[in-house]
Amino acid sequence: MLLEVDQNGIANGHVPQNGDGASNGHGPFAAQRRRNLIMFMPDQLRYDSLGCTGNPVIRTPRFDKLAREGTLFTNCFTQASVCTQSRCSMFTGQYLHTSSHRSINDLLKPWEDNMFKVLKDAGYHIAALATRGDLFGAGVTELCVNEYGFVESPPNWPPKYTGKSRTTQTEPPVEATVEQRLFFQGLVEETAPQDYDEAAINSALAWLESSPPEPFVLFLPLFYPHPPFKVKDPYYSMYLAETLPPRVKLSETTGYEPRFMEHVRREYGLDRATEQHWHDIKAVYYGMISRLDDQLGSIIDTLKHQSTGHLWDRTYTMMFTDHGEYLGDYDMVEKWPAGVHEVLTRNPLMIAGPDLPRGQVTEALCEMVDLVPTVLELLGVEERYPHSGVSLVKTIKETLTEHKPYAFTEGGFLLREEPLTERGGFPYDKKSSIQHTWPDSVGRAISVRDKDWAYTYRLYEEPELYSRKHDPGEAHNLAALSEHAETCQRMREAILQWMVETSDYVPWKQDGVGHVERGRQARSFNWILPRPLQPQVKCDETPGECLNCRKLELDCQWATPAGGPHDNFTDMATLALRSTGSVSVPGTSTVPAKRRREVVSSPLPTDASHWRADKTASHVDDVPSFQERSLLLDAFFSRVHPNPTASFVHRSDLLRTVHNGTVSRLLLLAICVISYRFSSLSDDAHPDGGERAAFWACRIRHDLMENLDRFSRPTLGATLLLIQHDINSGRSAAAWTLNVLATRMAFALGLNRQGPTGAQWMQAEVSRRLMWSSFCVDAMTHGGILEYCSCPASAVRINLPADEHNFALSIPEETDPLQRPPSLGERNRLGGLMSQYVRLMAIRNDVIQYCKNISEQPLKPWDTASPLQACLDALGRWHAELPSQLEFEEINLYARFDSNALDSLMSLHCWYDTLHASLYRVACPGFDQSLPASVLVQAPEGNRFRLLARHFPDHVPTMLDYSMWAHESARNLVQYSRVRGISPGGPMAGLQGQIREDLQIMVNVVAGMTRYFFCVRKRRFNDSSSYLSEQDLMWSAHKWRHAPGPVLEYLPWIRGELPMGSDEASNKDEDGHFKRHAVDPITLEPLSTSPHDVETGQITMASAAPQNEPQHVHPAPLSFPEGSPLQDTAERQHVFPALTSILDGSETVPFGMQDSSDWSQGWFWNESWD
Repeated sequence: MLLEVDQNGIANGHVPQNGDGASNGHGPFAAQRRRNLIMFMPDQLRYDSLGCTGNPVIRTPRFDKLAREGTLFTNCFTQASVCTQSRCSMFTGQYLHTSSHRSINDLLKPWEDNMFKVLKDAGYHIAALATRGDLFGAGVTELCVNEYGFVESPPNWPPKYTGKSRTTQTEPPVEATVEQRLFFQGLVEETAPQDYDEAAINSALAWLESSPPEPFVLFLPLFYPHPPFKVKDPYYSMYLAETLPPRVKLSETTGYEPRFMEHVRREYGLDRATEQHWHDIKAVYYGMISRLDDQLGSIIDTLKHQSTGHLWDRTYTMMFTDHGEYLGDYDMVEKWPAGVHEVLTRNPLMIAGPDLPRGQVTEALCEMVDLVPTVLELLGVEERYPHSGVSLVKTIKETLTEHKPYAFTEGGFLLREEPLTERGGFPYDKKSSIQHTWPDSVGRAISVRDKDWAYTYRLYEEPELYSRKHDPGEAHNLAALSEHAETCQRMREAILQWMVETSDYVPWKQDGVGHVERGRQARSFNWILPRPLQPQVKCDETPGECLNCRKLELDCQWATPAGGPHDNFTDMATLALRSTGSVSVPGTSTVPAKRRREVVSSPLPTDASHWRADKTASHVDDVPSFQERSLLLDAFFSRVHPNPTASFVHRSDLLRTVHNGTVSRLLLLAICVISYRFSSLSDDAHPDGGERAAFWACRIRHDLMENLDRFSRPTLGATLLLIQHDINSGRSAAAWTLNVLATRMAFALGLNRQGPTGAQWMQAEVSRRLMWSSFCVDAMTHGGILEYCSCPASAVRINLPADEHNFALSIPEETDPLQRPPSLGERNRLGGLMSQYVRLMAIRNDVIQYCKNISEQPLKPWDTASPLQACLDALGRWHAELPSQLEFEEINLYARFDSNALDSLMSLHCWYDTLHASLYRVACPGFDQSLPASVLVQAPEGNRFRLLARHFPDHVPTMLDYSMWAHESARNLVQYSRVRGISPGGPMAGLQGQIREDLQIMVNVVAGMTRYFFCVRKRRFNDSSSYLSEQDLMWSAHKWRHAPGPVLEYLPWIRGELPMGSDEASNKDEDGHFKRHAVDPITLEPLSTSPHDVETGQITMASAAPQNEPQHVHPAPLSFPEGSPLQDTAERQHVFPALTSILDGSETVPFGMQDSSDWSQGWFWNESWD
C-alpha cells in the first residue's frame, strides 16, 4: 500500500517555507544542490559479521566495497539492544531516558519531532518501502513519509510470528525442541514465496527505476538477519562449520554475569544445544548476511545505472543496523532488553556519497544519536528541535580521530514497571515470562565505553568491567578486582556526568516572557500549587506517633499532609525510618517513637550474604540468605502471589523496600515461608516444604504471640500468609486458630471500615485487600459453621478491591461495596479477580451454611422460595457480571499464562463450579447433609436433583466441568467432623459402606483431575509449570488415597483401637486402653503390624500382613473411569509410574511423617491450587 502524494512529492498540502532548507532560493542552503539519501538498515546485524570489519570467513564484497567508497566507523555504538528503543533513539537523536522510548511498545508519537518529519517538512520526498511497524505510532506515519508500504507485497504478510507482534500470540508446539528455542529453521525451499526482505528490495528497485521525485529519502528497514535463522540455497550451504570463527563459550568466561543470562539458558533449555547447533546457527546467519550483501549490491547497481541519470552521483548512501545478536556467545541466542554486551551494541556504520572522502576508516567513538544531525547537515536542512547528537560530517571530512570521549548504551526497567514489560507469544513466550517472573533480571542498566574499557552499571546487580583491548569478547569481568577500582570509579563518574547533562532539554521554541491575555477575566491557579504544610494539633502522645488513631483508622488531627505517597504498608517504610530516631519522613515527625514496631532498622544490601536483622528479643539467627531470598521472592510472585488471598502485596513496592532495607522483617519472613515449597529449595518429603521453612514459620508464630498488642498491616499480612502456609502443610487446626487472630487484628486496625476521606488511594487499596484477604481466609477455615465464623460479610463495610492491573500500576479505581445498595442502581464497578473471589466466598458462606442445615429447612431444594434457589440466583448473577477478561476463554488463558496468573483464574472458576456442586451435595450419598432417598424421589420429574441421585455413580467421572466438587465435598465433611469433635463413643454404625463409597468417589476425582490437567492444560500450554508434575500427582494421590486413615483417626474403629465388628470391651488391653491396629485405608480391615512398624509409619499394603497368613488381597479393586488415562495399565505405567504405585497400594504409606493431628487434613489442600 502506498500513500497518495501530489505531483511535487509533497503530502498534506505542505509548502516549504523560508528557513526550512527548501530549494526556493531563500534558505541558507539554497546555493547547494540538494542530495538524495538511501538508508539501508538490516536488523540484528553483528559488527564482526562483515569482511570489512575483520571477519576472515564471511563473503560480503558489496558491503566491503561500500566501506571503500566511503567511511567506516569502527567505534559506533547503538543506544539500545532492542529494535524499537534503538530506532526511536537514532531517529530522534535522543537517549532513551530523555525520550521515554524505553519499551518495545513505545513508538514515536505525533507530537514528537524526528528526522523523517523534519526532512518531509523541508520538502524531501520520504519513501519507506516496507512495513515493519516498530517505529511510527498511530497517526505518525502520514506525518513523516510520503510513500509507505510494499510495491510488491510478500504473501501471507505479516508472518505468523516476527518477534514484533504486539497482539497475536502463537500457540506453542506440543514440546518446543532445542532448534525452536534457538530460533533455527535452516534451509528454505527454493519454491517458497518471496519473504519480507525480498519484497522490500524488489519494491525499492521498482521504485528507483520509476524516476522518483527528487530530492528523496529512501528508507529500507529490512527484517533479516533477525531470527528465525533460515535462508535458501546457495546461501544455506555457503559456510562450513569447521571454518567459522570460534564463539565465546560460557565455560571460558570469568567474573560476575548478569542474572538474565542464566534465566534465559535455563528457561530456553539451551543446555540441550550441542556445539553443532551453535555452528549451524552461525553458518545460516552468515548465509543470511551474504544474501543481504547481494541485495545491497542490487540497490547500488540500480543507483549507478538508472536510466534517467546517475543517481549514485547525487545520493548519499548509509548502512547501519539497530543492534547485534548473541549468536552463541556466552551460550546465548538473540538479544535482551538489558543486554549491553558489545556483540549487541557495536554498529557497523558506513556513510558514502558525493563530496565525501573515500576509503576512510575511523576509530573515533560515536553513537547512533549522532545520525540525526549528520543527516540534516549532509542534506542541508536546519535543525529545529533539541537532541543529544553531534554531527559526524566534520569528523568525516577532516579525518578526525576523536569525536566523543564516551559512548553510552542503556536499557531495562524499574521493578515497578514490570507490568509494562514485553508480553509475547511463542517463540518469545519464555523471554516475556522471564521479564515478569524475575523483573530484576531486566533491571535498568547503563553501559559506557571509551577506547580502552567497557563498564556497565546495573541498578539491581553487580557491575561489569571489560578491557576492550585485551578482552574484545568481553569474557572476563574485572569489576570486582581491586586494581581496577579507579577505572570503575572514573566510568561511574562519566555515567553520572552524562545523566546530568542529558537529563532534559530546554525547548527551542520559546513561549515568551510577560505575555498577557487581554479581555479575559482573571482566574485563580492556586489549585496547581502545592498546599503548604498547615500547623497541626496533637491528638495524643508525641507528634507524629499517634498510634491509637493509626491503628483504628480514626480521623487523626495529626494526619499526613498532602504530598507524595508513602509505602503501601505505612508501618514498613515510615516506621522503619523512624526507628533510627533521626530520619525525617514526609508528613511525620523526627521525634523518636515511644513505641517501636517490629521493623528492620538495618538495610538489606544486595551484596550481603545474610540478612542483618534487629538485635532485639525477637532476633532470628537463622534467616534467609541473599540467594535464598532471591529464589523465594521469585517463587512467591510466580506461584503464590497470583492467589487472591496473597494479592495484598504490591509487587514493586515490596521489592523496593526489600532492596532499600525498610521491609517488615515479619512479612518478608512469611513470604519466604509460604514460597519455600514452590522453589528449587523445596523438600517434597517435608509438609512445610523444608526444615528451614518450618523453622522460620515457628519463629513467626513465636513473634506473633510475643507481640499480640502490636498490630500493624505488615503483621496482619504475615499472619495471613502463615495461615495459607499452614493450610498448604495440612495444619488446618493451626490455620483455624490463627484465622481468629487475623480477623481480630484486621478489625482492630479498622480495616473493615472506610478510611479517612483524605487517605491516599494506594494505602486505602492495600487496606481493603488485607481486609478482604482476611475475609476469604476465614471463609475457607470456618467450614460453613456459623458459630465459628470470625468475619461475617456484614461486618466488612468497605468497597471491593480494585482491578489487579490498576493496583499494580497504582491507578486509582473506584469500586462498589460487596452488598450494593439500591441507590447505586445498575452501576457495576466490581474490580478484578480478587473482587470476584471475594463475592464468590460470600456466596460460598451461604451455600455451605444451607447444606449443613438442610435437615432443618422447611422448604424442599426444588421449591422456588428455597434458600438453595437464592444461592443459585446469586451464582447466576456472579457469572453474568463476570468481566470478559475473567471469563474462562482461551484468549484469557493464554494471556494469564504469559503473566503467571493462570492458576488464580483456574482457581476462581473451580470454586465457581465447586459451589454449584456443593448445592447438589444434598442429593449425593455419603454426606451428613444428604437428603434421604425418600425425599429426593419427591422431586418433580426431570428435576436435576432426581437425575443426579439416580445416575450419581456414572455422573461423577464424566463431570469435567465439576471435577472439583467431590474434592470440596470431602473437605467439608472432614472439617465438619473435626470441628464437631466426634468422640470414640459416638454413633458409628453404618458408616463403613459410606466411607468406602466416598473412597471410590475420591479415586474417580483423582482420575478426573488427572485427565483435566494432563490432557487439557498440557495440550494448551505445553509448559511444565502449567500442569501438575508427576511429583505433584504423587503427593495428591497420597492425600486422596490415604486420607481416611488419618482424617478419621478420632473414630476408634478406623484408628485401629476398635476393629470393625467387635465390641469395645474385647479390644482393651489390661490397662484399659484401646489396642492399636493398622487399618487398610481401602478395605477398612485391620492389618497386623509390629509396634515398630506403627511407630515408624513404614506400613505397606503387601508387607503388613502376618507371615503365617496369606498376603492381603483387596476384595474389590478400585475401578477407574472410562476414558481415564489411568484406566489402561500400560498407559498408567508409562505416564504416571509414581501415581500408579500409590493407587495400587505398593507404595509406603506415610503415616509417620508428622503428628497425626497436624497431618489429618493436609490431603485435601493440593499445593498446585494455592
